Amino acid sequence: MEEELELTIVDLVQILARRWAVLLGLLLVTGLSAVHLSSAHIVYWSETDVRFVAPGPQNSNSLLTTTDSVIATAGLIATEYNDSNPGPRLSSDDVSIVDAGILDGVLVRLPNAGGQWATNFNEPRLDVQASGSDPEEVRARAVAAVASIERLLRQHQQDAHVVKTELIVPHASPAVPIVAEAVGSRVRALVVTAVVGSALSIGLVLYLDQLMLRRSLAKSRSRAQNWINPINPPLEAANRVID
Repeated sequence: MEEELELTIVDLVQILARRWAVLLGLLLVTGLSAVHLSSAHIVYWSETDVRFVAPGPQNSNSLLTTTDSVIATAGLIATEYNDSNPGPRLSSDDVSIVDAGILDGVLVRLPNAGGQWATNFNEPRLDVQASGSDPEEVRARAVAAVASIERLLRQHQQDAHVVKTELIVPHASPAVPIVAEAVGSRVRALVVTAVVGSALSIGLVLYLDQLMLRRSLAKSRSRAQNWINPINPPLEAANRVID
């Protein structure tokens, strides 16, 4: 039974130094991959606030009786837009669509001031965010999401026969979505690729080193065996002649 050997830091450094050429090649590949991925996976995002503005105090809008009613209407529109899918429950309204892990899509939510563990909807507005790898596509998604929200609100008020002067009016801010590169998206891709690639490179070097040592040991044992039991063809031929 072979004895298990413990790998120390000194052993690791010695192995990496012994196989430095292989390690250098693997790290070079890792570096090139990291640079490529960090530039190829840039994420853009946009955020728009759609505020629901109520008419004056005298109105017959059945969707509007108090500020809470406007908030409820905004929540209803968000629910319909999301097809009743509540989406990720985030710890704070400051968490962006990219930080939530949605790198290619749209997020529409009614801001919750209560955080992740409580519910406190205190503003009649919807937070509309879009993300993707192309800035123009992100802008188009944001515009389409705002248009859908306006359409759903208009349809609900039409169904309730609300007169024009008493409509709840959605106001998007900014009017034209501003698209920006997600802060840290390149850095995250670069760091993750570098860390994972370096770990895999070291692991592969250790594996190759052990494989080469085992092959070398097997050859040494084979040569030693041949030295202990030499083959002597002339002697064997003489014995056959005598016989």
